[in-house]
Amino acid sequence: MEGSTVYFTDFRCPVGTSLTDKLRRLCLAAGIKTIDMDGRFVAIKMHFGELGNLAFLRPNYAKVVADLCREQGGLPFLTDCNTLYPGSRKNALEHLACAQENGFWPMTTGCQILIGDGLRGTDEVEVPVPNGEYCKTAKIGRAIMDADVFISLTHFKGHESTGFGGAIKNIGMGCGSRAGKMEQHASGHPAVQEDLCRGCHRCAKECGSDAIRYNEKNKAVIDQDKCKGCGRCIGACNFDAIYALCDSANEMLDRKMAEYAAAVCDGRPTFHISLVQDISPNCDCHVENDAPILPDIGMFASFDPVALDKACADAVNAQPIIHGSVLEEHVHANEEESRHHDHFHMTHPDAEWETCLAHAEKIGAAAISAVPCVYYRPSEESVYRHWTKITEAADLPFFIYNIPQLTGFNLSMNLFNRMLENERVAGVKCSSDPAQDILRFKLAGGKDFIVFNGPDEQFVAGRLLGADAGIGG
Repeated sequence: MEGSTVYFTDFRCPVGTSLTDKLRRLCLAAGIKTIDMDGRFVAIKMHFGELGNLAFLRPNYAKVVADLCREQGGLPFLTDCNTLYPGSRKNALEHLACAQENGFWPMTTGCQILIGDGLRGTDEVEVPVPNGEYCKTAKIGRAIMDADVFISLTHFKGHESTGFGGAIKNIGMGCGSRAGKMEQHASGHPAVQEDLCRGCHRCAKECGSDAIRYNEKNKAVIDQDKCKGCGRCIGACNFDAIYALCDSANEMLDRKMAEYAAAVCDGRPTFHISLVQDISPNCDCHVENDAPILPDIGMFASFDPVALDKACADAVNAQPIIHGSVLEEHVHANEEESRHHDHFHMTHPDAEWETCLAHAEKIGAAAISAVPCVYYRPSEESVYRHWTKITEAADLPFFIYNIPQLTGFNLSMNLFNRMLENERVAGVKCSSDPAQDILRFKLAGGKDFIVFNGPDEQFVAGRLLGADAGIGG
């Protein structure tokens, strides 16, 4: 069983370096160049920010990722799908104008921008959901599914419905077409805000199920029995009179979102990056961004979006609260509940985030692997608490990743034996020198403990010393 590794770097920049350079090095260390992109379309999914919101990721970060793709012969494009709600991104024209106003141009990003589900949010592909329980298929923007390689670039922040907005939300909700978003948020049916309806009848012309009629006031009325939830009427209305009924409870929303993310990622190379900065309490879909609730932490990258979200969530919950933030206000108002130390729950008490990760694990994730902090020099006790916290966050096997030449931290036998007491610790990836470490870890762990050899050049020696397999690259 191959564990999932999450790479991390903080935002410290000594003189002569830059954050964009650090992001590039993080992606390289995490293995982005192991993906064959030559001559292939690469979708880079990110949020361009709502007009008025300033917490979204800068286009400079997108350019780093796009440039890496081009270096590998890839044909990258930035993408997002139209929103379900009225705003500045509800159709492709307004969406592109919003992206441009927020600084996303080919000159600044190194690639073109395509809106994944077309002009009105109806250009979609129905994709099978692997092991889906709540959604057997997912309605995903066609341009996103047409890509050969998928990369998510996520601003990790709070969210009023899902606790936090991480990689899974960026992928699952963000890649859904208008009908897909409706299926996740609701039972799939829109409704009419009568006072905004102009009686233009455009929505009825777009409706493919003959579900819209007009009352005596010439106001649209949707027959919920006939409605198929395609969302075309929402895109057709230029007066924001039609909206989605958000009747899914937050836990159901989390599960559907995880399944949509699985559908997007299944069957093709994927890579995922999250930047934990400007941690606003709400989604970047808001027209405002409140003061950050927690300090900036760093950049994370992984091939596994579930492990990535777990690592980000753990890092966030380990941070001190920023004075004067809405999170501090909520903690002071409910000091008893704040002892549970869940910043997301304290920011939005009605939100629920763990269900999403648990369901994502259930339908596909195999294990988690993590290194210590890369640029800090943590004590053994700090690393022990860090790894233990990760194992507590998910009911998944945990693989220690020992690569001291890059992290500056070497796994001692004392710490290794302490970690063996944790029943979720299933193995270790040993990329340390000398190769005899593999023998030591295997003897201490026992026959059922899995040891992976790291460096390709010592694979044969590693196997002779007891490694069960190798994870090179």
